[in-house]
Amino acid sequence: MIDNEKQGEEHVPRVDLQSADSRTLRLSVPVVTAERLEQLILFQQRLVVELRALPANDETTAAKAHQAALAASGINVRFINELEALVRVYSGRRWTVRMLEQRLSEARAHLAQAQSRGETPSPKEVRAVAKLPQEIAIKQDPTAQEARYGAEALALLGARADELLALHEELTALQRR
Repeated sequence: MIDNEKQGEEHVPRVDLQSADSRTLRLSVPVVTAERLEQLILFQQRLVVELRALPANDETTAAKAHQAALAASGINVRFINELEALVRVYSGRRWTVRMLEQRLSEARAHLAQAQSRGETPSPKEVRAVAKLPQEIAIKQDPTAQEARYGAEALALLGARADELLALHEELTALQRR
């Protein structure tokens, strides 16, 4: 006699849930085109200019700055919201990789200094040099982002990565003040 539980398992199709989730999530991702990305960048550049001119913590004029940036960029509000969410995720990940690379560089420099002086290196620096390359590789792996956002969208973002990251950092700093 065949075990019913095992028999049932044989008939259950195996589904890669992570891939299925990524495909479902991808349906909600905005279409990224070079034109829309350019409009978003123009919007963010104008928003930076407008926000710099404002006193800190002035939400009323911050709304006006947002409206002025929208008018200058010519982009639809819906596209701004959709693209900004995608660009924040992309830029945030790039920023994290940059910080990890800086930390790794510092740790390697500290290890080299300790070795040149004949000192025992700090366990913290040894751990950082051992673990950070793997963590950086994981963060740089585009597989999950490609599954969710599409290779085409990531290629467009990658072509403007430095500009997007600079705007991301500036807007984050201005909105925190």
